[in-house]
Amino acid sequence: MKKRLLAVLLAPPLVWAQVPPPASPATADPADPAAAVPRVAYRSVFADTPTGVEAQQADWKKANADVGQFRRGHVDLLKWEEERARAAPAPATPSRTTGHHRHHGGHKP
Repeated sequence: MKKRLLAVLLAPPLVWAQVPPPASPATADPADPAAAVPRVAYRSVFADTPTGVEAQQADWKKANADVGQFRRGHVDLLKWEEERARAAPAPATPSRTTGHHRHHGGHKP
């Protein structure tokens, strides 16, 4: 008796699981190239980003001249840092790292 009751209760869900859902008139056929589709909304990922990187504009001519003083590039920058270190008063605690090369572990003579 229990088996019959179980079979009667389980039969309808199993039958309905095999039946395809009814076709919706609003659903377009994916194989039809002329089918109407909803419009895609576009929103740029850059819409909320700030318009500029810098808060203030620097004088590009002055910045160009500042960089131009180091004609030989990095070598001149090293010499400039050494001159500034000699001209500056000695720190209370000696440090091997000064200036630009602090992130490299300091300039080693």
